[in-house]
Amino acid sequence: MSRSSSSSDRAQCVSYHPGHRVHWIQARKTHDEGQSMARVSATVRDDDSIRLRGQGLDESMWSHDLDSLRRYSGDVLAHAIWLPRLHVLVVNGAMFSLAASDARTPCIPDDASREPSGDDVSVEAPRHVDERG
Repeated sequence: MSRSSSSSDRAQCVSYHPGHRVHWIQARKTHDEGQSMARVSATVRDDDSIRLRGQGLDESMWSHDLDSLRRYSGDVLAHAIWLPRLHVLVVNGAMFSLAASDARTPCIPDDASREPSGDDVSVEAPRHVDERG
C-alpha cells in the first residue's frame, strides 16, 4: 500500500489535479488525433514514485493511487502510453493521472462522505424574516 495516503482517503478523493482522478474530458481527449504520446515503461518504485522511461524520457512521477496502478501490471508496466499534455498514463486500457514528483498535491475529500470532526464549523442558513414592523 502507498505510504502517502490510505485506500479510503483515495477512494473518497474528488480532486482532478494531476496525480489524482482522471476527468472525463481528459479521458475523451486521449482519443484526439494529434495528441502527443510516447510508449514508455513505467516502474512503481519503493519510494512511492513512478519512473517513466522512454525515448528521450526519464521522469519521476507520482499518483495518489499506486495500489490500483500496481494491480494492472505489478511493479513494472512495460506496455504503457504516456500523454504528457494530459498528465495521463494508459496501462492496459486503464487511465491514471500522474504528476511530477515535486508537484504533489493532497487529496481533496468528498465532503458528502466525510465524517464531521470537532474542527468543522457549522454555518446556519439565513432565515427569511417575514415580520415587518
